[in-house]
Formats: sequence, C-alpha cells, structure tokens
Amino acid sequence: MDRLLRLLADRIGVKPPQAGEAIVPQLQFEQPWSQGLALLVALGCGALIFWLYRREDSAPGWYRMLLASLRFTLVLLAMFMLSEAVLSVERTGLPSFVIMADDSASGGVVDQYADPKLKQAAEGLAKLAGKTEASRLAVAQGWLARDDGALLRTLQEQHKVRLYLVSTAARPLAEVDTPEQVKPALDRLLNVEPTGAQTRLGDGVRQVLTELRGAPPTAILLLTDGQTTDGEALASAAELARRKGVPLYTIGLGDPEPARDLELTDLLVDEVVFVDDLVRFEAKLLARGFQGQEVSISLKQLPIGSNDPKLANEIDSAKVLAPPDGQPLRVELRHRPKETGPLTFIMEVEPRPRELQTDNNRIVRVVNVRQEKLKVLLVDGGPRYEYRYVKNLLERDPTIDLRVVLQSADPEYSEQDQYALPTFPTAKEGSEGLFQYDVVLFGDVD
Repeated sequence: MDRLLRLLADRIGVKPPQAGEAIVPQLQFEQPWSQGLALLVALGCGALIFWLYRREDSAPGWYRMLLASLRFTLVLLAMFMLSEAVLSVERTGLPSFVIMADDSASGGVVDQYADPKLKQAAEGLAKLAGKTEASRLAVAQGWLARDDGALLRTLQEQHKVRLYLVSTAARPLAEVDTPEQVKPALDRLLNVEPTGAQTRLGDGVRQVLTELRGAPPTAILLLTDGQTTDGEALASAAELARRKGVPLYTIGLGDPEPARDLELTDLLVDEVVFVDDLVRFEAKLLARGFQGQEVSISLKQLPIGSNDPKLANEIDSAKVLAPPDGQPLRVELRHRPKETGPLTFIMEVEPRPRELQTDNNRIVRVVNVRQEKLKVLLVDGGPRYEYRYVKNLLERDPTIDLRVVLQSADPEYSEQDQYALPTFPTAKEGSEGLFQYDVVLFGDVD
C-alpha cells in the first residue's frame, strides 16, 4: 500500500525529497464513514446485488458473478468518493540534536588541576580553541573544535545539529544542516566569551524543549560546570526531558576535586586617622579546601604616588590557621602611621598552590592620615543629658578640637566655658567661619 501511495504521489507531480528529507504519503478522509455504518452499507448492498443476480436465469452463472462483482465495486467506489478521500504527502526532515554550552561567568574560571595529565589535556583543548588559558568554556570550545569539528560533522550526517548558549537563558547560536555549515558554526562558538550574569540550566533546558515541542530533538548534550545559580533545578528539567523521551547527556567542565580558595572580605579601618595613632585593620578570612593549614597574612603600604603592588612595603604580618569551609575567621593587623596625607594600604593573604583564583586574596584601602586635630562643632538647645555626655566625651579626646553652641545659655556662658561660642557661626570662611569645622553635630536645636 505504501509503495502504491508513493507511486501515486510521484505521478501527480510531488517534488522528490532532497538531502536529509523524506516524504510520507497518507490517505486522509475529510468525511469519514463510521466503521459500523460502512460495514452495514457494504453488506446490505452486497446482499441485494447477490439476491438480484441469483434470480436472473437468462445468463450463465460466471457472467452473472462478473456483473455482480462490477456492481459491488461501483458501490465501494461510491462510498470511497463520498468520504472525500485525499492524498496527503508529509515532508519530513532529519531529527534535531541539540548541543548547549554554558557561557556564564563561571566558565571563565581557570581550574588548577592536581593531575598533570588533566592539566595538560585541558591546556591542549584550550589551545585548539585559540585561547591562552584553559578556562572551562575554552575547554568546551576546544573539545567541539578538535579534529576540525569531527563531532559536529558526524552528528550532522543523521541530524540537524542546533548549537545553543545557556546562562541567563538559552539562546540559539548556530544550526548545522550541511557539512559546509560546520566551520561557520565553530567560528561563532570560538568567539563566545563567558559573560553571563547567572546560570539557569534548568530553565534553559525547559526553554529548548518548549521551542522544539513540535519535533522533539533526538537528544540534548549539555556542556557545563553544573552550577545552577537561579531558576529551575536541572534535575526538574531532566524529568521533563524524560517524559518527552529526550535523553539528556551532560559533560562536566572544571576540576572534579573541591575548589580551593582563600579570600579576604569585609575590611574595617578608619577612613581618617592621625599621625602616631594605632590604626587597626580588621578583615575576615574565608577558606575552602585549606582547613587547618597555616597561612600568612600581611599588611603593606604603597609609596606615595605609586600604584604598583610590587613596590609595597610590609609593615605588619601574622600567621593563622585556615578556618573550616564557610566559617569566617577574624584577622587584625595594626600600624602607627608616621606620614600625613592619603596613604594606600594593602591587606593580603599569601596565595597557595592550586588556588581557584587569587584576585580576592587582597584588599586595597586608602586612609587619610592627618596631623592636625579634627574640628568639631556641637550645637544643642539646652544642657540636657545627651549634650553633657557627648560634650564630656569629645573634650577628653586629644585628637578633637571641640567648640559648642548652647542656645538657651546666658551670654556669659561663653566666657565661663573655654569650649563655648556665643553664637552659631554665620560666616563661611575665616577663623570663626562654619566651614573650618570637619564635623557639625546638631542636638535638640530650635
């Protein structure tokens, strides 16, 4: 039957299938008969024709059977025409094969492999991709590009290969339908940089399955480090793929061993200090993979006018034991500055072998070192408890030059208290101007 339909499609001028296509001819009935009604009409007409020709005696038996068969065939042909049968030719192409590459920011991480063979293999793949460092995305690019894209060429023989990028969402990159399209697709892939702000693997797989719901792909190949930072979990999307009968294959990128990293965070230090003050630099040390190991933390000062960390002079250091993963350790270093002006300090933890990254090992902070005292103006409406407390506190601080204005005080108050002013400064500049003060504190004033 299929051969007959194909012959009929060829006779009526259906265009032959091109490379990667096939035609599937089918009979479709616009006004189909129900099975019961069709059987009843066929049997009824057949019985009537048989009864009529059986009563006819004037012709030989074989002749009557021939006429009966012709009449019954006409009945079937009439039923066939009344059902409005049409020949439908469906043109089908090759199935799709989806390759998804993770281009999120974590793809730019350069792993420090402990196994020299793994390190050498990763660097070799990155070299094939034209990259100087074996980042995770570079390894994936080199793996697809090796042997002049042999993998894509092999898949293209029986599939339409679709390349996607996935980070914040799944984005089509290229389609490979013919061998000539392999090189342009690889060129586009090799130009991709890991810039995605998020990794939404589950959402990306679901999006691809939704876009191709009319013709589900043969399989999905996912190249990623497996870190989903937002959205649907990959396991949930894999369950959807299983229900649709689409295999999901994953190739892990990066070092299979746990990441090793040292990081300094949350540096606390006064922005303004005075010469010979004891300045405390407090930070938190985070460690992964170095628990219990001794690490060195140093405080360095850059020469004035220099921005090169290599020229920094060490002024304090300490050795501590790295804390357990995820538990910050408070670290404090101290220094008494002898120079004035904006000084640049660097608090740094010494890099260790096979660290995931070293950019987070140091914190740079500028501290303004002053020689003169800090000028403070305290203004309040009356001598309430808070006013007296703050005034006494600031009077005892040797680094503060205090002046106060008390609105409810008598005019003679400024003569009795060495810190008091008779009125609030009304001028901007000058020795009695408002702008000479570094800080103005307002209490309960009118």
